[in-house]
Amino acid sequence: ALVEWTKSIVVAAILFVFLRSFLVQTFVITSGSMENTLLVGDMLVVNRAALGSRIPLTNLRIPGYSEPRHGDVIVFEPPPPDTVNMKLVKRLIGLPGDTLQMRNRVLYIDGKAQDEPYVLHAAVGDESYPWMEWQKKYLLPGIDPNTYAPTRDNWGPLVIPDGYYFMM
Repeated sequence: ALVEWTKSIVVAAILFVFLRSFLVQTFVITSGSMENTLLVGDMLVVNRAALGSRIPLTNLRIPGYSEPRHGDVIVFEPPPPDTVNMKLVKRLIGLPGDTLQMRNRVLYIDGKAQDEPYVLHAAVGDESYPWMEWQKKYLLPGIDPNTYAPTRDNWGPLVIPDGYYFMM
């Protein structure tokens, strides 16, 4: 009986690791950054196969069967050195080659104002943050990085380079 139990536990562990690594994974929302779309405490079941998944303990990726699209809600790891072992849940706003700009709290993609019914605006004034300085590297040609002063409600235009995505 002990051998049978051991076999069952080993098979269950292997299936669990396979399913979690390549097919589905669960996450619990811990912040209110996407409120009215996802609430604190909501549980997500993520389809890891759609966009592909990383093979554990390597940097190799299994290709997915779908491509990311504007508006997709994606779970991802932020680029280093920002955080270690942290997963973020955000909406995909910019694809490689897109030009993004925020003017008076309205998002523009390739010059077209976006209808974002899920966006909530707090009744606070516009603010500047030092961590937005990274944008100078991706400004549309012709914009002077020396005079560029991005704020929460007014920034860009930025060009999203190949291999990168812009999440909000």
